[in-house]
Amino acid sequence: MGIRDWFWKLSKKTRIKPPKPYRPPEKKKMVLAIKRIDTDDQGTDGILYTQGFCCYTLELPWRDNKPFLSCIKSGLYTAGVDNTTIIGGLPVIRFSDDQFNGERTGILIHVGNFAGDQKLSYKSDVLGCIEVGMAKGELNNQKAVLKSHDAMTELLAVVGEGIIAISIENIYEV
Repeated sequence: MGIRDWFWKLSKKTRIKPPKPYRPPEKKKMVLAIKRIDTDDQGTDGILYTQGFCCYTLELPWRDNKPFLSCIKSGLYTAGVDNTTIIGGLPVIRFSDDQFNGERTGILIHVGNFAGDQKLSYKSDVLGCIEVGMAKGELNNQKAVLKSHDAMTELLAVVGEGIIAISIENIYEV
């Protein structure tokens, strides 16, 4: 008598159902959350986190979602690691352009320090993208994220390859 026959006989007596065949779990999406804490002319501060990782973010100030002048709208986005675009010696995380309805293109997460309003003479390393850093502070009297290369290196290790779901939420008061 084989194991299945034995189990079937036992299940009749004890009303136990045989186990379902094992199916490996489907490859899950990596989920990142960005909580925006504050926005002013020097940029929009936030925190990016996922299981086992947390860092600071800095984006352009909110300017009604205007390309090259504003951070993107809060919402749910998809992205992936783009190994063909290198900034600061590291690959970037690229948002899918099709989810912006033609309003925005080329939105990335990458290394950098500044994200101020250039019309007001602040420095900026972004044109709508999101910078990450392990610390925040000031450089040359301007708000900045610091240790950006370290943060991006760790973030890339955590997300790996595949689809990344990114939730962006404003938690500051306007």
